[in-house]
Amino acid sequence: MMDKRVNKIETGEMYAGYAVDEEIRLHASSGGIVSSILCDMIAAGGADGALVSRITSVDGDICAVTNLVKDRPEILLHGGSSYIDTPVLKAAARLRDFDGRAAVVCLPCQARALRKALLEKPDLEKRIAVIIALFCRGAVGERFYEDLFSKLGLDRSEVDSVKVRRGHRKGTVTVAYRDGAVRTIPFDSMNAYRIAGIHSLERCFWCDEHMGREADIAVGDIFAPEYKKRDIKHSALVCWSGRGARLVEDLEKRGIVDLEYFGIKKYRDRFKAVEDFSNRLGPRYFAARLAGIGSSGRPPLVFNLFHALAWALVFTNGRISRSARGRRFLFGLPSRVVKLEALTVKALSRIRL
Repeated sequence: MMDKRVNKIETGEMYAGYAVDEEIRLHASSGGIVSSILCDMIAAGGADGALVSRITSVDGDICAVTNLVKDRPEILLHGGSSYIDTPVLKAAARLRDFDGRAAVVCLPCQARALRKALLEKPDLEKRIAVIIALFCRGAVGERFYEDLFSKLGLDRSEVDSVKVRRGHRKGTVTVAYRDGAVRTIPFDSMNAYRIAGIHSLERCFWCDEHMGREADIAVGDIFAPEYKKRDIKHSALVCWSGRGARLVEDLEKRGIVDLEYFGIKKYRDRFKAVEDFSNRLGPRYFAARLAGIGSSGRPPLVFNLFHALAWALVFTNGRISRSARGRRFLFGLPSRVVKLEALTVKALSRIRL
């Protein structure tokens, strides 16, 4: 447990912490904050269910599914990151027929779309207990894991789940099969394809906000140096609404989660290079022209050319991976070539002008 407890959760501020329950952390990608919130809400009656997503196989094909779960074992089954687009909005629309209230876990862009839908559909708003967004700097389409597994020679027909667990530097992708077999992939081997833009979603090309501001609570990884030596992997957490702040504050006071103040300004300053690359659209207009992708905007007179070149590589690979022929080409490349592309994107994105 941490020595200094947080007495009050402020909206718009960042905290770092973890789920006190060790079993929850075991099934999580980092600190288990999201699973801890969901388990406690359902146990205490704050929600009757939760919309959560996972990767599995259906009829022999890898796909993302979003399920309405109602107990702790199902929440833990869906724990962990996947870095893939999920059908959350379709599942949320069906909540109008749900006799109860559900917590919804989604990506920042989905939280934004869901907020807009709730304004137009008050009957649906009554079914939402809380919206929790996961930090995101770009998701991939469903075919990503299909192609990756084929590349690595992994059977994709009987996959039960795919879970990503990250450390500060390394990490693993765990593939669990229905017969009990388990295979692991180094996180970097998977993430290189994602960073390089392969199977990237078109809507991610123009996304400028990764911290889920339209959600009640947003949670993600935190890679600040001071947490590298901690025995327990931490999550970053920001409450954007009063409802979210009250919920998290209650959990902290009851010892369900353990939090310490980090500060949103400190986060923005510490990771300014990453924030600039992720949130500024200017370089992307120039990149779109280089990659042959249409855009409705014009690049500003002054922008970061290095960032534009990084986005051009991402856009180009994203465009190529739209076709079956392009997919075969990209996944036919030696893995070291894709890793080199990913390193190039990361290196260019860190250059500040």
